[in-house]
Amino acid sequence: PDFIQKFILSPHDLKPGSTMPAVLSGLSKEERRSQLEPIAHFLASTGKINNKKVDRQAIDRGNKLFHTIGCEICHGSSLTNETISSTSIPLGSLHKKYSLPALKKFLQDPHAIRPSGRMPAMHLDDKQAGNLANYLLRNSSPELSTPNILYELYRGEWQQLPDFKAMKPVRAGKTTAFDVTVAGQGDYFGIVFTGWITVNKNGKYRFYLGSDDGSRLLIDGKEVVKNDGVHGHITKSGDTELQAGIHQIRVEYFEMAGGESLRLEIEGPSMSRQDISNLIRATREVQKTKPKSVSPEQFAFDSSQVELGRQRFTTLGCANCHEMNIDGKRLASTKQGTGKTLSKLDPNKGCLSEILPAGLPQYDLSNEQRIAIRAAISVGPQSTKKSPQQLIIQTMATFNCYACHQRDKIGGPEPARNAMFVTSIPEMGEEGRLPPPLDGVADKLQTNWLKKILQQGAQDRPYMLTRMPAFHSAQVDQLAAAFVKIDWKSEWELSSVQEPEHRVKAIGRELVSGKALACIKCHTFAQYPATGIQAISLTKMHQRLRLDWFAHYLIDPQKFRPGTRMPGSFVNGVSARRDILKGEPDLQITALWTYLQDGEKAGIPDGLLPDPIELIPKDHPIIYRNFIEGTSPRGIAVGYPEHVNIAWDANDLCLKLIWHGKFIDASKHWRGRGQGQQSPLGIHVMKLEKQVPWAVHSGNLEHWPEGTARERGFRFVGYRLDKKQRPTFMYRHNQYEISEQFIPLPSSKTEANLKRLFKLKSEKYNPAEKISFLVAVGKKIEIDNDQFVVIDDAIRISTLFPKSGQTGKYRRLKQNGMTYLVMDINMNDGPVEFIQVIHW
Repeated sequence: PDFIQKFILSPHDLKPGSTMPAVLSGLSKEERRSQLEPIAHFLASTGKINNKKVDRQAIDRGNKLFHTIGCEICHGSSLTNETISSTSIPLGSLHKKYSLPALKKFLQDPHAIRPSGRMPAMHLDDKQAGNLANYLLRNSSPELSTPNILYELYRGEWQQLPDFKAMKPVRAGKTTAFDVTVAGQGDYFGIVFTGWITVNKNGKYRFYLGSDDGSRLLIDGKEVVKNDGVHGHITKSGDTELQAGIHQIRVEYFEMAGGESLRLEIEGPSMSRQDISNLIRATREVQKTKPKSVSPEQFAFDSSQVELGRQRFTTLGCANCHEMNIDGKRLASTKQGTGKTLSKLDPNKGCLSEILPAGLPQYDLSNEQRIAIRAAISVGPQSTKKSPQQLIIQTMATFNCYACHQRDKIGGPEPARNAMFVTSIPEMGEEGRLPPPLDGVADKLQTNWLKKILQQGAQDRPYMLTRMPAFHSAQVDQLAAAFVKIDWKSEWELSSVQEPEHRVKAIGRELVSGKALACIKCHTFAQYPATGIQAISLTKMHQRLRLDWFAHYLIDPQKFRPGTRMPGSFVNGVSARRDILKGEPDLQITALWTYLQDGEKAGIPDGLLPDPIELIPKDHPIIYRNFIEGTSPRGIAVGYPEHVNIAWDANDLCLKLIWHGKFIDASKHWRGRGQGQQSPLGIHVMKLEKQVPWAVHSGNLEHWPEGTARERGFRFVGYRLDKKQRPTFMYRHNQYEISEQFIPLPSSKTEANLKRLFKLKSEKYNPAEKISFLVAVGKKIEIDNDQFVVIDDAIRISTLFPKSGQTGKYRRLKQNGMTYLVMDINMNDGPVEFIQVIHW
């Protein structure tokens, strides 16, 4: 409320450059105060202040955030350098304006308070917003910057807390809170913190001690909490009875390696759980402080002025600029203009006068600003339509995009600000530290992705600590459209590769591996780190980039970003791997793009899995029963020495997956707690059946039945192994007993066919009950002499009956936009055997 009152009376004193005018200028100080103060009381009546003490330890965390994520790029950082401060947006005395909860809420969602979007959202979670708010309000209590706790520093390597009393400290002094950074190093040190607190009531107090690595708390020499050992940050608690009065706090702490942190909280009678740092002092006795003097002008809420303030809010024009809703209804301004258009106003009178008439708003305009506005008025209304180039320049200036990005040789990090841009991977050089230039940005990024970045921000470069914020503004959409109009150049068309799509993806997977174009040496792949520097993830390429830019960039990276570390893979129009797709760049780019379009579902490239446990079938098949991606929890994967693999589902009683090459990586399930689903390790992964491929019916099957295998009467019996350890899966349906076995038909590591042998018998055959087999489902199915089936040009299946006289009758069912190829089986002559040969 103090800030509201002072700001209304004199906005330019509190915020130089503010567009908020000093209302009723020219009146005496007493007249202005009597007119405007009621508005402050009205505004103060609209809510209650929820205040909270600043957390000393959060200040340090917020300080690091402010100086890494980009806040100081716009706002500066208590800088004296004239070049920087003249282009910074001053923060002012935030502690005089905001309470801690209010500033935290604003930082998390600034557009809810300021819809213009010029203050962007910085992707702050609850803790980060709290830490940053604490840092920005650090001046709210001068005592917070005063050291309040004693410390002694020790050097050494320990697995447990040592006996610090038997050791000599290397340094001692005072610090604020439990600041472990006083060690001046990240590992191999110990600190003993000592201070005093005063509790006002007798009772049981609980203390929460969190640390990484070990720590313990002693109160008046008695151990209350022990959190010893080498570990990540964990919190332990302990209770003790305390009498009202003064008590000594001693915290012992050591750091072995890795992260380092220390926090102590207290909870007790009439005291909610809170950080103890603000309660500790460096001396046993409380230091006497002078009582604060109260200014006669300090705000004191007067409810009798609220209604008058509400009226003034509408009559003095506040409601012309500011939205205020009372009981769900917006207050409307009653202050009207002259009714004249700007072009008919006298530019030397009114608000533009050098000496304002009494009662008019004072905008604190400079002489240059007045001249510019007069000139604009004198020429009359101008067209508001801007060219795309004008729109780009104006919008980038409005939202301060030029502070980080360069476009058309305008903007980019100023020399004095350059060091403010930091990275977590210095080895990446400028590309890992500085935001990219925006020349040709719409030629590079897909339009929807560009809009998403502008509206929602981006976190695609985790190594770049300066964040790309979110600007929730309609102007941002216009900016994206302007980029597109200027930047788009051409459209790349994928070449035709004479292979099924799943084989083209396998080629793309090989190309990004460390044995081909080596993309994975620099680029991450979803959650898997690269083997070298950690550049932007390959799995996001298809979402972010336009194919046209992707192709041209691969051919000549230096043309698009001079000095980039990205190597050219197609020097002089020839691929570095001439043995793949004849070394033709167009074909290899097609394979890369086709593969990357699967995003995080794409097969993991060779050489990227961290410490894999690869199961390799050599002399006999390997059966892997665990959680397999693409199957139910009862999936059974079988890897064969012939480099062909399957995943059969014992819950749905069907063949879910087939693939070539490597079998499976068991590390996810054989290490730790074994959580998550494991994907196939090889290539050419194809999904086949969703449910049991059998239907038992009365002879009039017009639609393939839906529902689970169990709901349809099928039951899994188990599996048996033959002499070569190959499993045969068995299941039944009332009178029918069914078995199926898989036998690889090798030709090469990537060309092996799969033979699927079915046996069907019934000891109590009932001719009135029919059984049909679902050969295949697809959008396109062709039959060649009742033997050969083509499914979507990717899988070929031939069905054979090895026993003389046995056959099946094919027919098609149209269902859910797909073709179901069904084979009706005649069992009048006894058990039936048939073979499927699958090629993919």
